[in-house]
Amino acid sequence: MTKGQLCSETKANLQKLQSLADDVRKKLNDLVAKGSSADVNCWSYAKREACFWEICSPALGGNYDACMKYVKGEGPSPANLFNFNDSRAVDAAAQEYKKLKDELATYETQIEALRKQLTQLASEGVVC
Repeated sequence: MTKGQLCSETKANLQKLQSLADDVRKKLNDLVAKGSSADVNCWSYAKREACFWEICSPALGGNYDACMKYVKGEGPSPANLFNFNDSRAVDAAAQEYKKLKDELATYETQIEALRKQLTQLASEGVVC
């Protein structure tokens, strides 16, 4: 394989990985978007914790934020996230989010390696 062929193949692999990474980013965004299961179930949890007969304490927003941070792996599991349907859905969303974040990290590592390879080829005078 010539260096030109290697460069073309590396560029094609880079584009493929960038497309896969973009797909994962979209899945991550969709997982926590308004109306998503995580969004709906975090509101359910927050209301269960902060409201009584539709009268809610100021903790409502904080409960929701803590729940969404948990889903995104940015915080601990909220207090009192017991074995309710909404709680199980929130846990499932958190696990899926972590899985997708790990997948994205793998793609980003591979993308960086391919970029370095292309930079190395360019420094050797290879045009592709």
